[in-house]
Amino acid sequence: MGPRARVLIAGVLLVGNVSAACTSWRVQSVSPREVLAREHTDAIQVREQGGARLVLSNPRLEGDTLTGFVKNVARRIPIMAIDGVAIRKFNTLKTVWWGVGVPVLALGALVGVACAGGGCNMNFGSGSWGYAP
Repeated sequence: MGPRARVLIAGVLLVGNVSAACTSWRVQSVSPREVLAREHTDAIQVREQGGARLVLSNPRLEGDTLTGFVKNVARRIPIMAIDGVAIRKFNTLKTVWWGVGVPVLALGALVGVACAGGGCNMNFGSGSWGYAP
């Protein structure tokens, strides 16, 4: 595997991590009825009174029941049986961490390992970096 393939693979893994960090579930302090009226979302996380957590896709209210699909299976949950709801929201802090913080730390670790044996010549005064044999 050549250096270009390694860089490509590292880039794909980084983009995968960043895209996963862009959103997170945020618990809402209002009722499921208010959440669905205010937010037009494709999925909602529901915590039932027994503690079970379900992610309903295509959620909608039908009377006093929240309906949707859990893994492509239709599901109906009475609103009275719901303890809490959460919706996916963009998370700036996690995105910056995974998009900037982790790559900078990784690059610093690579430079540190490469230069640990004293093989790097980082002459900042002359503006040149190089390998000192």
